[in-house]
Amino acid sequence: MLIQSPSSLVNRDIDDGYLPEIWCWFGFGVMIVILRYIVRFRTIGFRNFCGDDYLMLLALALWSIDGVIVEITYYTGATMNVSPDVVELLSERDVQILQFGTKWEYLSFFTYSGLIWTLKFCTLIFYRRLKADEWRRTWLTTNRLAAITVAAYLVVILTIIFSCWPIQRNWAVRPLPPVHCTFRPLNFWTIVTLNVISDVLILSLPVPILWQLRMSFKRKLGVMLLLCSGVFMIATAVVRAAFTISSSPSILTINSWGFRETAAGLLAVNAPILVPLFKKSFWRRGPYRPGGYIRNEWARGYGGVQHNVGAPDRKRRGKRSVFELPSAMVWSKPQEGVNTGGQFVAAGTRNEATTTSTSNLTATKSETSRGIIECRSVSAQTIQQPPPGHCSDNELKIEHLPARDLP
Repeated sequence: MLIQSPSSLVNRDIDDGYLPEIWCWFGFGVMIVILRYIVRFRTIGFRNFCGDDYLMLLALALWSIDGVIVEITYYTGATMNVSPDVVELLSERDVQILQFGTKWEYLSFFTYSGLIWTLKFCTLIFYRRLKADEWRRTWLTTNRLAAITVAAYLVVILTIIFSCWPIQRNWAVRPLPPVHCTFRPLNFWTIVTLNVISDVLILSLPVPILWQLRMSFKRKLGVMLLLCSGVFMIATAVVRAAFTISSSPSILTINSWGFRETAAGLLAVNAPILVPLFKKSFWRRGPYRPGGYIRNEWARGYGGVQHNVGAPDRKRRGKRSVFELPSAMVWSKPQEGVNTGGQFVAAGTRNEATTTSTSNLTATKSETSRGIIECRSVSAQTIQQPPPGHCSDNELKIEHLPARDLP
């Protein structure tokens, strides 16, 4: 073994099932990321990759570094494995091995928190791609949530650096530093607190409007499970903190629960992307086409009147998956004297209502790089023409997006 271990004076935990479990979790996480890129390449192509696709590469790199750290520290141990009464009995070789292992363990605070926050930014970019700001028009937009997430991460980094100062005390062995430099409980409390708070704020984007989506209850429940996977991440973070902080400090306890938490996070963040894997259309030859109506999108018009875009095509590519996300969300903006119903509509959802139109309904279309944008208005009043791809305040915006723009 290239990695050396200290003498028996160091109370190093030994568990034959520890490393196999860690590397199984590692392989699971790598498989999830690889499947994500297979799906994204199949559905939208490499040239249409978004920011979260590139951030997932950073998450994979941090995940790999965490695996290396777990392997090294299992054999070397760290200063938390040393009791004060044996410090003076340690040889120079023991001291060097402990310093080496403790430096890697200290680095894990940066890689672990970096991985968790990278997944948060992937989620925010994913919500932005689903136009979450149009779902719920409040001051807590994706941009503001991103700023809050950045601020929280800066607090975490500053806490890791300055909770034990000077920084060299974090890996000092002789004399043995106090517990805030060996176990570092302040780091754990700061990470878990800001982790949970930021996850709750991120969840505030989709949760309030999920039950207003015009789709079947079964599919609505499936979409909720996907978009609210952050609840699972919160639960794993709390469980990890409980087992790590409340139990006796141990390298095995800290690293094993940290790996389980990050593996759960990788699955939760990538789960919505992996939905096409379970559709027959994904495995057919030729360009990928999602299930549901092939050419049409349905939207709720003003005043509770249903309008369809084009004639309905009864041919279906297959059943719409319970977990299939809508391609776009349409929000009817309330205007004075106009009853919009205040409904969110999942574009592409089935609607068998009778098509009705009004005498003063006007529609304009403009073609953009993403697709065709249609603006519908119930007002006959002449208004200033908005730029292509945008609608004025008293118009309903309907997007006809090609398959490559689906999330």
